[in-house]
Amino acid sequence: MFGFGKSAKLDERERLLQEREQALNAREKALNVREREFNIREKRLKERETAVSQWEREASEKLKRAHLRKEEALKTELSAQAKLNLLDEASFQLRLDRENFLLWKQKETNNLQKNAEAQIQEQRKKGFQEGLFRGRLEGLTSGKKDYRALERERDAPFKAFAAQRERWAIETDYVYPGPIQYFGPTEVCDQATKTLQLEQGK
Repeated sequence: MFGFGKSAKLDERERLLQEREQALNAREKALNVREREFNIREKRLKERETAVSQWEREASEKLKRAHLRKEEALKTELSAQAKLNLLDEASFQLRLDRENFLLWKQKETNNLQKNAEAQIQEQRKKGFQEGLFRGRLEGLTSGKKDYRALERERDAPFKAFAAQRERWAIETDYVYPGPIQYFGPTEVCDQATKTLQLEQGK
């Protein structure tokens, strides 16, 4: 009887040990599951850290390239400004040369014009002297009026019109003889012009 009671206690202890072992196995299994979860989370964190590091490196490379492009753009802008300054200087020099050329051309033109006018005056003077001499010679040989008398006759219409300048500035004094008449009375058909009448002293 004593041995039967001891065996029951051992069975009870064995059952309790089995329950404890099962509980430990369950805890161990749960711990393994949590460990796997932790490993997965750690792996994901490492992957994220790697991706963040890669992104940081790419961002740093992009920033370096942006700085390089900015420096190149600044160099290009400075070069363009230098070229623009050179173009402005060249344009100013060209404009100055053009103005100097135009001034020189104007002086040359004025000199040529003065020389031409002097030659014309000289020719007119020479022609006047020749005409005066020829008129005097003709007047002496043929009894006609000399050159100066002819010039005075030509100046008569102008002097007559100049004498009326102040009055004609205020008043109107038109003469309308009408169209040329080939047939009719003598006072209409054979009437001389005002210029001829003034030259002839009529």
